[in-house]
Amino acid sequence: NYDTTTGEYSGYNYDYLKAVSQFTGWEYEFVIEPLANCLDDLQQGKIDLIGNLAKNQEREKLFLYTNYDAGRAAPRLVTQITNTRYAFEDFASFNGMKIGVIKGSYLEQALPAFAAAHHFTYQLKLFQQPQALDSALIAEQIDAALISGLRTLNNTRILSQLPAETVYFICAKDK
Repeated sequence: NYDTTTGEYSGYNYDYLKAVSQFTGWEYEFVIEPLANCLDDLQQGKIDLIGNLAKNQEREKLFLYTNYDAGRAAPRLVTQITNTRYAFEDFASFNGMKIGVIKGSYLEQALPAFAAAHHFTYQLKLFQQPQALDSALIAEQIDAALISGLRTLNNTRILSQLPAETVYFICAKDK
């Protein structure tokens, strides 16, 4: 997470990498870009590492995953705390819900199966960056956001939680 008002980073990946740097002496330059751009930059050697990614066959062909996972994350479907239209796991009320997701994330792939398993329809709204997703939720352009379990989003409440996914850091195959 990056706070544009304070210029400070926070969140699981940031804290994890800062802890690693205590042992390795590594210094980081954090990059805020859409995931698709980060993946392209990783392939081209412009960046070295991306965190909080679940394994998938497509990425395993292109990148190396760390030998050890970085944790488990249970994605959450959240809405604004003031939104009373939806109740926790009242899936019937979710029909037609506008759900925002980060484009290219494993959550984009997980949402269709989750909705099918709980028998609700939705309108998918894709966002390039978490900040745009957050802004759309605040502006009520979407009803809910499907976010990583490693993210926090102020002034929201959980509508449902998906099964936890194991997440990793990845790097280019030649690193």
